Amino acid sequence: MKNSLLSGILIFLTVAAGCSGGNRAAQQQPAASPPANLSNPTGFPLYNGSRILVSKGFKQVVNTSSGGNGLISQGSGTYSGNEVIASAPAPFGTLQTWLHGSYAKPPAGFRQATDKNLNSSGDTAQSIGIDGRGFQSTKNGKPSTLLVVVMDPSKFNARLGPALALIRQYRNMPAIMRGPIDDKVKAQTGFSVSEMLQPDSPLGLALDAMNEFSHNNQRAVLLIDAQKE
Repeated sequence: MKNSLLSGILIFLTVAAGCSGGNRAAQQQPAASPPANLSNPTGFPLYNGSRILVSKGFKQVVNTSSGGNGLISQGSGTYSGNEVIASAPAPFGTLQTWLHGSYAKPPAGFRQATDKNLNSSGDTAQSIGIDGRGFQSTKNGKPSTLLVVVMDPSKFNARLGPALALIRQYRNMPAIMRGPIDDKVKAQTGFSVSEMLQPDSPLGLALDAMNEFSHNNQRAVLLIDAQKE
């Protein structure tokens, strides 16, 4: 899932591990209760019984020389969209079956994304507890890309906990230390880490919402859509 939550974290982990002096455990605060009546503006139906924990819009300027892929399929420019994070009362395997079924027969108004970079491999899904599929739709006459991710937060944190700790450390680094990490990550993804961690960016929203699952045993469904303005 290039230029997505998974790839951003994996690339950051590789780069930051080589630039930092060690991994200090990050302290997580208990998540606050989500506001009532949160909506799902993506239009993609959630797994039955899911409870929305986070629903936010974002806007981000993207500069890339790669021509665009994944969520930024239209190349450089300003993208806006929505992110929805929900807890789901089902095992990870059941959510995978739901996701793959939705991809095989997309809901009304959606179709399979042509960019296969949005789809995670089976081996990756099983090893870290995260699986994703890409969809496309048309909103207000313009193409829109949607990434649907199902996740087992306990397995995800067990495998990528060091990356999450490094990301939290990164936010407190002086600019002179962030620069080399930003340059390396941007060369591979089209985004700097600073851009990915902006509060209104998809990755920043997702990382900030991870605490929602640190004190329960439910799985997660994550929806991110993006459209070039």
